Amino acid sequence: IGYSEPNLIFLNGTGTLLASPEQAVAAMQNRPDTVALVNADDAPMFLSTAATAGLPVKPLQTLPVFNYSRGKWLQLTLFARHDAAAP
Repeated sequence: IGYSEPNLIFLNGTGTLLASPEQAVAAMQNRPDTVALVNADDAPMFLSTAATAGLPVKPLQTLPVFNYSRGKWLQLTLFARHDAAAP
C-alpha cells in the first residue's frame, strides 16, 4: 500500500497485489496468510480500515527503503493478521 514499484512484483511474484487499504484488508480477511506491506504515509488509513472491518493486525517489521525512482527514503511496515484465524 503506497509503494507501487513494478520490481516488487518481479521479486515477489505475480501473487503480489498493488492495493488500496480497502483491497488489502479484504485480501487479509479472505486469506489469513496474506500480509500487507504499507508505506508509513498510508499506515493510518490502513489501520483505520482494518479496525472498521474488525480485522486485528500486527506489525511484523518496519524497514527503511530507498525508492530510487523518486529519489527518496520511505518507511515500509509489514503487517499480518493477529487473531485466531491467522497462522
